[in-house]
Amino acid sequence: MCNETLIRNSVEQGVQAGQLTNKKVANLERGQSRVNRAEARAGANRYVGPREQARIQRLENRQINKIFREKHTDRVR
Repeated sequence: MCNETLIRNSVEQGVQAGQLTNKKVANLERGQSRVNRAEARAGANRYVGPREQARIQRLENRQINKIFREKHTDRVR
């Protein structure tokens, strides 16, 4: 499974469990679109170098960590 699929499933699970509000989901989707744009820019010239790969992986890891933090906050809604 690719990271994008894992991210999408994690967000859907958080919504179903009531851990994520609509505002948080919108924020997470905006972050994922940022990752998608970076991937598209990197692949525009049909070559993704090691630095670009590392940058994209770092963006994806940040997004995954952000989802985890949002799902596990103990704030009362």
